[in-house]
Amino acid sequence: MNYTLGFQRALHRSLVLETAYVGTRGVKFNLYRNFNDVDRVTGLRPNPNDITGPYLDNSGQSNYNSWQTSLRQRMTRGLLFNLHHTWGKASLTMAAMLPRATSAIHAAMFRILLW
Repeated sequence: MNYTLGFQRALHRSLVLETAYVGTRGVKFNLYRNFNDVDRVTGLRPNPNDITGPYLDNSGQSNYNSWQTSLRQRMTRGLLFNLHHTWGKASLTMAAMLPRATSAIHAAMFRILLW
């Protein structure tokens, strides 16, 4: 999903200010995870009698928000002066869930999923 809200205002006959909020949200990206993985806090497995292994779910999400501003001035003889600034922030659920490949097969599966 993409969303934008922008404004443009002529400050002078040859000076224009543009500002916009831009956002993007993505949901249901495939994630590669391990079941029965060791807990980071306790160092124990939820079920010590079971093995660990890979599975897929679609709980991955991404989010990007930015504020974009530009100032344009027309000079003489067709010369333009442009000043741009963007402040942005992105977050990605998948970054925290990268697998610790336990074998070459798991690593290959992860590369295929990202393709």
